[in-house]
Amino acid sequence: MSVRKFSTASILSPSYKNSKIWDGTTFPGYFESIQTVTLSSNSTTVTFNNIPQNYTHLQLRCFAKASTTVNAVSNTFISFNNDGGSNYTYHYLRGNGSSVTSIAATSQTGVLVNDATVGSNSTFANMFGTYIVDLLDYTNTNKNKTVRILSGADINNLATVQIGLGSSLWLNTASITRIDLSSTSNFVQYSNFALYGIRSA
Repeated sequence: MSVRKFSTASILSPSYKNSKIWDGTTFPGYFESIQTVTLSSNSTTVTFNNIPQNYTHLQLRCFAKASTTVNAVSNTFISFNNDGGSNYTYHYLRGNGSSVTSIAATSQTGVLVNDATVGSNSTFANMFGTYIVDLLDYTNTNKNKTVRILSGADINNLATVQIGLGSSLWLNTASITRIDLSSTSNFVQYSNFALYGIRSA
């Protein structure tokens, strides 16, 4: 990559007005959009398949709502490479503004993204949960896969309003080529899921 040095005067100079400041090659540490899914109707799962293998890490950015009709939030789960076995572990720290709790589990069938999707009842019809999931070293076949999660759901003063910070482990050294997201209730229309690749820094 080549970056040219410019002063204010040189940028204004006619001879530089059409010059490239950046040559367009990969900049270390940047995010590149791989695929975005916006639901047009309710869906049980969202899948990213045939994931490119030329990045160092992956990141999921999600904005989702569940079809449950109760005043509550709904857990989201993530699995990899169509593996529905008990090959996942996780621990989670969550707070609701007045207290903090933690949970941990082994031999699970997916990565828990805690309390990340808001129920689509009439009171909170326009409220969506959000979560960011980092998939670290997803192509490294010498290690199990590590997941880092930040999630939150705001339902005004509902007792289950939470923000969460968690991590998880997929007990498999295979490169991640597929990601499946599912909710304890269906994802509803306009839920949005975006997958990004991260170049090495």
